[in-house]
Amino acid sequence: DDLSAEDEVVRVKEIDFMPLTEEEALIQIDLLGHDFFAYIDRDSNVPCVMYRRGQGGYGILKQAN
Repeated sequence: DDLSAEDEVVRVKEIDFMPLTEEEALIQIDLLGHDFFAYIDRDSNVPCVMYRRGQGGYGILKQAN
């Protein structure tokens, strides 16, 4: 599968992943109004991405151990 010009990465943004609880990350995603929010789980020290689900609610992607 060839990538078209529309598929190229056009921006890279560096962020600091904050150590947060799941509840704190939920507050942040709502405050920012984003569809996703990346953070470090404060208890496990695992990188996570919280995202809004199309069917409602939220999901979390976690790095596998």
